[in-house]
Amino acid sequence: MKIGFQTAVIIIITLVFVCFGYAQPGNDIPQNILPISVNYLYGFIDMEGKIVVEPRYEWIGMFSEGMFDVEVDGKIGFVDNNGKIVIKPQYSEVGIFSEGLVYFTSDEGTSKKYGYIDKSGAAVIKPQFEKAGNFSDGLASVRIGDDKTGKWGFINNTGELVIKPQFDDAGVFSEGMCVIRQGDIQTGKYGYIDKTGKVVIEPRFDIAGNFSEGLAFVKTGGKYGFIDKSGKMAIEPKYINAYDFSDGLAPVSISPDMISTKWGYIDKSGKMIIDAKFDYCDRFSEGLACVKISDLYGFIDKQGNIVIQPIFDDAINFCNGVAEVYTEGDFLSGKRGYINKAGKYIWEPTI
Repeated sequence: MKIGFQTAVIIIITLVFVCFGYAQPGNDIPQNILPISVNYLYGFIDMEGKIVVEPRYEWIGMFSEGMFDVEVDGKIGFVDNNGKIVIKPQYSEVGIFSEGLVYFTSDEGTSKKYGYIDKSGAAVIKPQFEKAGNFSDGLASVRIGDDKTGKWGFINNTGELVIKPQFDDAGVFSEGMCVIRQGDIQTGKYGYIDKTGKVVIEPRFDIAGNFSEGLAFVKTGGKYGFIDKSGKMAIEPKYINAYDFSDGLAPVSISPDMISTKWGYIDKSGKMIIDAKFDYCDRFSEGLACVKISDLYGFIDKQGNIVIQPIFDDAINFCNGVAEVYTEGDFLSGKRGYINKAGKYIWEPTI
């Protein structure tokens, strides 16, 4: 998989929780087709499980703004929502389409330069940056200089540098604010800027997430809590881990017996709405959330009721009425299939 992400990334295939929230601009939902693999080649099925593009690609990546990135002979291009190639495979690394643009590089090795193409494949911003991020709110983060001494700033969609490079890392804008880091990845601190580049919440956190529903998770003093847009602690840091709010609830983990860690859900007042009894839990999507119970994954509703039994080795939340599930291994090694909200397969797991 050759999708380029910046530092400090935790990937769960298409649903991504990260300190900087890199997947956010590409949260699109495929309307017509889903990627599958058969004998380690990748193709597409329709939403009823019928093969519409025979498996022939070496990899199929994320869906964003009507496009999937695909790999052929070690090069990456793009297909549309019907599986038709619209940008021929020619790149060594790409991001995800956001606001009509995607970053790319055709270079190999350590001297890569990144630019941006549009949906016709035209290079609208020529390769000139040492690293690049996805567009959000009209801005994209770019790095000038190498990974040790380089600094991150922001460009607009014409390539004009509108926030000068000054940060040691930077993410994507969400709800008008963007996480930045000052200092190295081991000891640096995270804060927030606005769209003018002004630091509006001073870097003081060990980890910081994107704002979602007005709150952002942060880590300080070894615990996770939530801040509001003024930087005030809205939910005190007392959790082992935490993720973004969605549908009014956020997954958090606690250590009830100082040995095990259990996950549940809180509301924006910090009240535990669904008891911490899961080995892991995801954000809610379409009224359901993926949870882990005794090493297997299933789905619960917003009352905490199990609606799809935990029988999968891995799973990803529902999008457009379909969830990606894995058997005989996790998302890195297992067989991938798709289920509907009744828990029925529309595509039996294959690899």
